[in-house]
Amino acid sequence: EGVLQLSDRIYAGTPGFQVLATIPFALFGLDLVGLRLLAGVFGALLLAGIWHLSVAVAGGEGIARPRVAGGLACTLALVHPILFEISRFARPEVAVAAFSVWSSVFALRGWRPGASWRWHLAAGVSAGLAFEMHYIAVATVASLAVGAAAMSWHQRDRLHGVLLWTAFGVALG
Repeated sequence: EGVLQLSDRIYAGTPGFQVLATIPFALFGLDLVGLRLLAGVFGALLLAGIWHLSVAVAGGEGIARPRVAGGLACTLALVHPILFEISRFARPEVAVAAFSVWSSVFALRGWRPGASWRWHLAAGVSAGLAFEMHYIAVATVASLAVGAAAMSWHQRDRLHGVLLWTAFGVALG
């Protein structure tokens, strides 16, 4: 009886996930189906982010290497039980992971030559949303800041702008 009740499955620790959980409740009523769909959406966003992040990191010559890396990363993510186990209980960790991975994807895109400041803003917003889902994402915010500072050190003319846009994004998130 205990784990089958809706009240036992909703994580009520952070406001961001609670606000998101109201969307499926409004659409489907007080039922687990809506929360599982919400978790499924974040799971799909996480897999897409893993794909993009692994392709960006693999880089290199030609198209085969990044695609193989993306495929392998998504396969490893799919076989990891936490994606399925935690999403059954309507917990925010899948949302935190999705926003955190996309924060890294956006930050990497921001470091391409001639990239727009909007990528750093998007990275900050995504990290801020991860933190809003659960406080454990403080590591995402910290690593984004350290990464931005480290990358900026090599391109000092961009340091202030990158840190400003990233911090502004975190505040917006």
